[in-house]
Amino acid sequence: MIQNTLASLFADDGAFELPFLRSLGVGPRYSGRREITALLHQLLKLYPNFAFAPDDIQILIETPQKTFAEYVAHARAAATGRAVHHLFTGYLVAEAGKIKLLRETFNRWRWRRRSCRMESRYRTARDEVHSF
Repeated sequence: MIQNTLASLFADDGAFELPFLRSLGVGPRYSGRREITALLHQLLKLYPNFAFAPDDIQILIETPQKTFAEYVAHARAAATGRAVHHLFTGYLVAEAGKIKLLRETFNRWRWRRRSCRMESRYRTARDEVHSF
């Protein structure tokens, strides 16, 4: 499964942080490969074709141990069929060739605002939502 492959990129004690999840009532930090695999499994249930295109990744800071980048994720929500395009920022800390920490953020407020506006204006599952 892809989530196992992705989780294997993390160090045994690596962490994946998504602080914006707290506003949804979900834990913001996942530590160790087991928790990271479970998180990815849940996220892929919500957005089965979640992907980043190489042209949509902009590395802003890069050192041997740390990277900061912006990237656009493209997916289709399993529940609604709506295409979503989220602009994320990611801060990555590497150690011994593995991810020690990955912290991702995105503008959840803007996404929610656009999503609500679309619900009131349009009633089709083919609409697209952009968080940027």
